[in-house]
Amino acid sequence: MAELKDKITALLKQSDFDGLILTAGKDRAVLRHLISLTYDRGDVLCRRAVEAIGMVTAAMPHEEARKAAQRVLWMMRDESGGSAWSGPDILGEIVRGNPEPMLDIVPIIASFHEEDIFRPGVLKALGRIAEVRPEMVRPLREMIEAYASHDDPLVRGNAVYALGTLGLKEDFPV
Repeated sequence: MAELKDKITALLKQSDFDGLILTAGKDRAVLRHLISLTYDRGDVLCRRAVEAIGMVTAAMPHEEARKAAQRVLWMMRDESGGSAWSGPDILGEIVRGNPEPMLDIVPIIASFHEEDIFRPGVLKALGRIAEVRPEMVRPLREMIEAYASHDDPLVRGNAVYALGTLGLKEDFPV
């Protein structure tokens, strides 16, 4: 078990996403280990793990990717007792890699915007999704715009990023 986690960590440090996808094809525990690396949001490996989850789930059958999204959603809910603070980011990458079977997940991601801990990740996730499928995010324009002048610079920056991916640069606050 530790051997697999060490291999995953080494691949992430090298940004070897193809190697991670190949390893995940042989061992489904890779996804669980990647998720465990997303708890320290200040670590560069966390960001790489989030991106890798999107790529790994894009290579999976849609049913398995959907199960991964449902697992992350469960981890984000209070009842789970978890601390999936990177949950919106992870979901954004899963949807980005699997847009068609995940159409219903976008409004669920957006619904977490009211929780302070999730808000920056929600806006980042919407921006990442909009890079590949802007029509999935356009209905959320007003919600995103409301955060473009937020006091928190991370929230504000992620809102402006999401608006930019939607081609709404004229909506940026001065």
